[in-house]
Amino acid sequence: MKLHDTVTDPEGDEGTVTRLYTESGLEMAEVTYEEARWTGDHTLDWPTDGLTVI
Repeated sequence: MKLHDTVTDPEGDEGTVTRLYTESGLEMAEVTYEEARWTGDHTLDWPTDGLTVI
């Protein structure tokens, strides 16, 4: 997985990886969506092992 990859998140929604980082030893990705998510934001952070590159 790399920046700007299109991914499917655990909820089945598609987004674009806009940041990769490590938090407490866990690889994480910030995913940006075209439409706001349930949080009201356009970005959510997910563990990379829960994302599928498409």
